[in-house]
Amino acid sequence: MANYYVSASRGNDTTGTGTATNPWKTIGKAAGPTPAITLTSASVIYVEPGVYYEGFTLALAPTSTNTLRIVGDCDGAGFAAGGYATPSTGPVTWAAWSDDANVLSVPCLSASSKSYVTLERIKFLGGMGTGTYKGSCVSVVGGTGWAIRDCLLLATERTGNSNSALSITGATGGGAMDHVVERCDLTSASPYQSTCLDLAIYEQAGEYDANVAVRNCRMVPTCGNQGIGVVVRIAGGSGGKLARGFLVEHCTVFGIGYGIRVYPGVTGKSLATPNVVRGCLIQGTGTGLEAGDSTHVAEDYNVLNSATPRTLVSVGAHSYVNVRPAIDLDDGRAFGTTRRPTLTPDDLSIYKVPAGSYTPPTLDRFGRTRNADTAIGALEIGYDAATGGFATLLNAGLIR
Repeated sequence: MANYYVSASRGNDTTGTGTATNPWKTIGKAAGPTPAITLTSASVIYVEPGVYYEGFTLALAPTSTNTLRIVGDCDGAGFAAGGYATPSTGPVTWAAWSDDANVLSVPCLSASSKSYVTLERIKFLGGMGTGTYKGSCVSVVGGTGWAIRDCLLLATERTGNSNSALSITGATGGGAMDHVVERCDLTSASPYQSTCLDLAIYEQAGEYDANVAVRNCRMVPTCGNQGIGVVVRIAGGSGGKLARGFLVEHCTVFGIGYGIRVYPGVTGKSLATPNVVRGCLIQGTGTGLEAGDSTHVAEDYNVLNSATPRTLVSVGAHSYVNVRPAIDLDDGRAFGTTRRPTLTPDDLSIYKVPAGSYTPPTLDRFGRTRNADTAIGALEIGYDAATGGFATLLNAGLIR
């Protein structure tokens, strides 16, 4: 294992050596177009709390053995382990801006045909991703084995073109993508049909498994009545067969527009095995779940508080439709009780998955263990500050 270090406040890209005591100044120095790192083993880039104004294309080529992790060192543990005596704590903000007033014309991180990358505990403020449905914060095209965990992604508005907070496109030849996005907050920008998470595949001659899991994420689409939480769409290709293997579970989508769309408008192209949406809370959207064909999505154990709960999606036997919004809206601020993250199911919530129904994620959005009666959505019901819940989140830089 090789560890490298970046610090916006203390680092230097000219004289730095990438150690905890003598770090580089930019993430791009470590992994950008002319990277200082050579991947000869599994490697971790620890990024010290601060603001990083940069956007670049990943030049490193990780492998299944020489993997790459870029970690926001919000609690200072990585720098402390590297020998730095007084590590900082707080959020790590990666902004695709040249300064506070000028946005870049690229995402924070772009990658083409790169695999085995993990991004953790980073707050991304997106730039102007180029082209329709491109990632404003992170754009991944081709490659396999990406994991994006415990991150916050805020897209930047792009006039006349849709932007996604996170854009992931499969390889033109199809095949498993093997990606996971979990415990993240994603917010879209405002242009037409901007998305929080855009997932695109290429048609092939035979149905194939994309193997993409999206779990425990909170999403806020903010594009009039056209914002989208998650969309699975066709980027190109031919052959008439689509990808299966997209799992969206225990996510919360709060906003107007669309909750989750799977191959919207795609007719005459059925799936033998549908994609799965389960345990999700979709609140306030115009359309909760939409597919192009009734074989595209199997849904169950969801709460769909939407004007149109489903379009071309068969009814899940255990799903709720247009029931009382049993969620915490920062209630503690008004009533003097313990404050919980917004959109946590409240103590009297009906949003529960009966034990034994299926195997849900063991943790929720904030890494808390889910109870026997797992809450629908990204957040578990219980939240006891006395057990260290808030202290854990503060130390991790996930709330301030």
